[in-house]
Amino acid sequence: MAQSDTNTIIPTLPRPPRLHNAFVGATLIFGIVAVLVILGPMARYGRTFQAEVQAENALRGALALEVAMSRAIEREWDSLQAVANAAGSGNLDDMREFADAVLGAGGRIAWAGFANRSGTIVVGSNGTRQGDQVGERRWFREGLQGGSIGNVYRASKPRPGSNYQIEELLNLSTPVTNEDGEVIGVFAYNLRMPWLDGYLKSTAEELRLDAFVLNREGTILVQRLGQGASPLAETTIDRLQLNRTQVIPSESPAGDREILAIVPNFGTDSMPPLNWSLIVRMPAAVMVFDGRSLPMTLFMSLVSLMALLLVFTLVFARHFLDPFERLAETSRAMAEDHDVYPEEFSSSRESSLLSQSLSRLQSRIPD
Repeated sequence: MAQSDTNTIIPTLPRPPRLHNAFVGATLIFGIVAVLVILGPMARYGRTFQAEVQAENALRGALALEVAMSRAIEREWDSLQAVANAAGSGNLDDMREFADAVLGAGGRIAWAGFANRSGTIVVGSNGTRQGDQVGERRWFREGLQGGSIGNVYRASKPRPGSNYQIEELLNLSTPVTNEDGEVIGVFAYNLRMPWLDGYLKSTAEELRLDAFVLNREGTILVQRLGQGASPLAETTIDRLQLNRTQVIPSESPAGDREILAIVPNFGTDSMPPLNWSLIVRMPAAVMVFDGRSLPMTLFMSLVSLMALLLVFTLVFARHFLDPFERLAETSRAMAEDHDVYPEEFSSSRESSLLSQSLSRLQSRIPD
């Protein structure tokens, strides 16, 4: 009875895995871990690359929009220069013809006129504002000194031909010189900001960008917002440095990630400085890097690498490890007094020594 109890309490040892299977499994686990380790730096590189691409696209769009806006204003400045050169003869009838013709050139100019050196407007579009004293106005004073583009201001009353009751204007002024090079007065344009706003909107819409033009104080002059886009927050403007070209990540008040590209002091060398900055805003793409976002070539390379690793592992195990398993089965059979003869293996030095040793042991076992 005691003997029976002893037999029942002998623990059954778990069956150990085959060496072949253990080696193949360990190698595959190592391969998977290695791939995951490789994917870590690749994911970081992918996020960095995506951020760089987005920043480059934002800056490229901002520069393209800046060139378009600068050239649009430059065309009006060149027009003013051409009119001022033609007015150098001092013929008031010619000046009136020029001033009236400018109003019909696409509705960009709200008023054009000429003020003599004493600061009196003697020529105005459609005869308006003639006789006004403007000697203390900035556009006149700076116009005598070589020309200027002033600050945006809101007109006190509608300009002739305007569709707006009260509109924002931008003064462009340049000196008028006679044949002797003497300054005889100042010719000026009132550029309509609604036209510039429409030009910005149409151009930025083609580029699919949110765009904002700011003066040196950080006040938004004109802007284009995409459908459903939020305005540029004042807190965002306050922390921006508008004095250098840059691309920065930002976050809207709603928590949306976005990219801002800033182009300061845009304009051209052929006209006075505007002291305006352009900001372009793009939504930051969600940079998720997982197996679905891997390029197909990279994905196929990883699959091929794992397949080659599996094939190599199976070949290695079959050639080097299987002989040990067969010799282990032979040694077990010899221990159980079965009549077996060890096979000769030469796949490795160890398997060769083991098979020779088992052969010697077999020869010493009495029949």
